[in-house]
Amino acid sequence: MGKPFSEIFQSYVNKSYGELLDKGKSKLSIFEAEAEKYFEGSQVNVSLFILTFISQAIAADGKFTFLEQKFISDLLSTEPENLLSLLKSEAVTSEENIELSNKAISSFSKEGRSAACILALIVAAVDETITREESDFLKDLAK
Repeated sequence: MGKPFSEIFQSYVNKSYGELLDKGKSKLSIFEAEAEKYFEGSQVNVSLFILTFISQAIAADGKFTFLEQKFISDLLSTEPENLLSLLKSEAVTSEENIELSNKAISSFSKEGRSAACILALIVAAVDETITREESDFLKDLAK
């Protein structure tokens, strides 16, 4: 049997910013490739899909800390000012897009779903704490 969630979560909280960013970029490339494969031939904008997923990870505890904002900006190579407006846009936060995100991720390969879970975990861990709400979100995502 694998490690308990709490041990896995703590191991990410203990990682440095640089380690989280490196791991995040690695998992983001897998996640993006899965999304491109899933949405091939559709009108879905994969970049907006990724932002929708990341916004769900951020919103799990209802807070968007400065460190999370800096991390997401660095992860996506986006200016912080642009990131905030994108994350608040209807294209990212609509219920329809959130449902689409959940459906797509559940259809990803095992590696793609794992990348999604780890990416969300990294977003949650970057501010050096994982709240109960974030933990619940991550556990649901891992199902």
